[in-house]
Amino acid sequence: MPEPYRAFAKKAMDEFTGQDLFTRESDVAETVRRAVHDTTGQRRFPAGRDAIRLAEAK
Repeated sequence: MPEPYRAFAKKAMDEFTGQDLFTRESDVAETVRRAVHDTTGQRRFPAGRDAIRLAEAK
C-alpha cells in the first residue's frame, strides 16, 4: 500500500473487520419468503441486520 493511502486503508479495514452485524443464510431465505408472499407493493427487502442498517441509513 503506498504511504499516502495507508491511514485511509487501515481505517477502512478496521471498520470492515470490526462489524458486529452480518447476514446469515437464514436471513436471506426468510427475506425471500417474505418478498414472494408480499402484497403491499414493497420493492426492496433488505436481508440481514447489516443490510437493514444500511437501508435505514438512507
